[in-house]
Order: sequence, then C-alpha cells, then structure tokens
Amino acid sequence: HEQLGTDKIKGAVRFGIGPFNTEEQIDQAIAAVREIAAFARRKRNK
Repeated sequence: HEQLGTDKIKGAVRFGIGPFNTEEQIDQAIAAVREIAAFARRKRNK
C-alpha cells in the first residue's frame, strides 16, 4: 500500500489477467471485486 500511495482504510485492489488464466479464475476475480465493492459501499453509507 505504501508504494501505491494508498492506506488500509482506502486500500487498493490490483490483479492481472494473462494468457494462462482460466475463465473460472477470471470469473472468481470478478466476483471478488463485486463483493469488495459492495462491502465498501455499505461501509461508506454508514
């Protein structure tokens, strides 16, 4: 986080998709980002 200029509260999510990723792995990454975004929205609205 320090190198990217983010902190634990704001945070960051970073991942890469390459030729060796399976469709299932990509779907899992998308699902995880959706879950994280929903959590962040709930926390922000409190």
